[in-house]
Amino acid sequence: MDWYHIPSPDIVWLVDGLIPSDGHVAICGKPKAGKSTFVRSLIACVVKGQKFIDRSIDIPEGTGCVFYIHLDRKDKPWRVGRDLKQLGITEEESQRIVFRTEEQVPTGSFEDRLVWLKKEVVEAKPQLLVIDLMWQFVEAKNSNDYNEVLKGINRLQDALTAIRYQGALVVTLHARKATNPNDPADDILGSTGQRGSFTTNIFLMRYRKEGVYTSCLTRPNGMRSTAR
Repeated sequence: MDWYHIPSPDIVWLVDGLIPSDGHVAICGKPKAGKSTFVRSLIACVVKGQKFIDRSIDIPEGTGCVFYIHLDRKDKPWRVGRDLKQLGITEEESQRIVFRTEEQVPTGSFEDRLVWLKKEVVEAKPQLLVIDLMWQFVEAKNSNDYNEVLKGINRLQDALTAIRYQGALVVTLHARKATNPNDPADDILGSTGQRGSFTTNIFLMRYRKEGVYTSCLTRPNGMRSTAR
């Protein structure tokens, strides 16, 4: 490989300055921190071509397509549909959201799920693939084992590379009770291998007494920003 002359392409954004069009992003937070609400708002904005948290969606209006794998069993499909409709998704726009639940995802091996995913993504051609929750789809023998976690996430990412998927991947991850206020990435539930597997990590926090939600963004280059 002539690595020295590999050109560096300009970054193309799905969500300006937040999610690259081909980026791999993790949304992390404790239960009830707003992960599913965050991703559904993102889905609606991509489909409708509207700004997401005051950042432009950089695809032509009316062309956004999303493949949404919803695996949080306590959150019934009818609630998902209600939320998306409340976010303004029309019946016509709903045709550009491919929605799958645990009932459609193969229950066999992880390899079976990857084969299924590749076929579905090739057919749907989405700009955005969402897996909520990732560890309901990806398999690792021990979520605290660094190598096992990397192996599981790498297999997901390699499967998408194999079909030349050029869209963004967004997954949700659970966090535990905060232990390091200076670095929320330490609070991801399981191995730190999860943090390094994604180009962008977005951490959601809820302060119940104050009634405030905040988000914190980190990237591999150490850039960090926080918003309420």
